Amino acid sequence: MAGLAPISFGMMGLSFACFLNAMALFGYDTKPAKEGAPDPSRTLGIIGSLSGALTLFFMAGWFVIDAPFGTTGAAVPVQLLFSITPLMYALIWLGLAYVQWYGLDVRYIGNSALVGLFYQLFMMGVYAYLIGWKFTANDVLIEITLLSYACALAGFWAVTHGKLGAKTQGSILVWAGIMTLYLMFFPGGILPPP
Repeated sequence: MAGLAPISFGMMGLSFACFLNAMALFGYDTKPAKEGAPDPSRTLGIIGSLSGALTLFFMAGWFVIDAPFGTTGAAVPVQLLFSITPLMYALIWLGLAYVQWYGLDVRYIGNSALVGLFYQLFMMGVYAYLIGWKFTANDVLIEITLLSYACALAGFWAVTHGKLGAKTQGSILVWAGIMTLYLMFFPGGILPPP
């Protein structure tokens, strides 16, 4: 796969969203700096969650508008998959940013993540089908990355419904963030894939 600027671009914001939300789940800077200071979750919503949403929206649109894989043949379904997957995550991160900013009930973010989990698992199967179930090392690492996202989605549902500890979800987000760096650097074209 040739270098794909939209992947590198989208994954940069997603890695910010994963790592900064993981830090909050670990308890870093979750209290106001001083009495009367703004709620740190509002700041997290903007610099963490919203940055992930915006870059993922841009990535999804780039695949539709620019069609870097081409507009005919087998490239079309792969390209569409590369558009709808980040769009799904952009919607979830946008929702989380809104909830963090306004201090709303997080359970519906968990519910949207649960819906996204089913989409993610289905899209992992579709990706395997589209590549003909012939996995290169790069394809295996892409699927592992997608699995880390599925685990993060399941964790979002569980942590927002009191079924998983915040630090455990933070650890899952760190794993997803590290795997996001794989997508940014290798399929994104900064470094040659293995």
